[in-house]
Amino acid sequence: MRAAKQGDYDGLCGLYALINALDLAGCKGGRLPVHRKLFEELAGSLPKGTLHRAIKDGLSGKDLLKAAAAAFPAFKKPLGGSVRVSRPFRETIFRTNEEFVESIADIMASGRSALILNICTPVYDHWTVAASITPQAIILRDSGALRELRLDRYTVRRGEYRILPRETLLVHVRPLKTRASEDGT
Repeated sequence: MRAAKQGDYDGLCGLYALINALDLAGCKGGRLPVHRKLFEELAGSLPKGTLHRAIKDGLSGKDLLKAAAAAFPAFKKPLGGSVRVSRPFRETIFRTNEEFVESIADIMASGRSALILNICTPVYDHWTVAASITPQAIILRDSGALRELRLDRYTVRRGEYRILPRETLLVHVRPLKTRASEDGT
C-alpha cells in the first residue's frame, strides 16, 4: 500500500494551487518558511464551516478568492510584491479548446502571472496550476501526481474530463517599488 499524500483525505488542493502559483507569478525566493505561514493564513481565513466543508468537498473559486484577499496582503514584503487573484474568464464562453488555450497562452506570456485551472473528472474535481503549454497538452505544476492535461482528453465543452474556464483564477504579482525604481535609477 502506498503512503498517503496531500489530497487523499482532504479537498484543500485549491490552497496548494495558490501557493504553487506564486513561483510562476514571479514571487521571490523558493520554498520558504513564509509559504507554510501563508498556507496557514489562507486556511485560517476560511470560515469554520467552509474549512470543514473543504476537507470533504473542496473549495470553490469564490472561497479561494476570499481566502487570497484576506491572506495575501500580510505577505506583500516576504513575497516581493502584492498578490491579486481574479477570475479573468468569469463572463467568457469558450467554444473550443483552441480558443481557451490561446487565451491562457497570452496571459502566461505576459509574465508576473500564473493561472490556476479547475478541472473535473468522473472521480474528482481539482485545482491545479498551468505551467506551460504544448500543442498536445497543458503542462501542470501540481501538488499531486497530475502532470498534464492532454487536450485530446480534457475539453472546455461538456464531457467526463473538463476544464472549467469560468473558474480559472489569475494570480498576478505587482512587484514592490524599490527606492531605485522610485528615483528612476
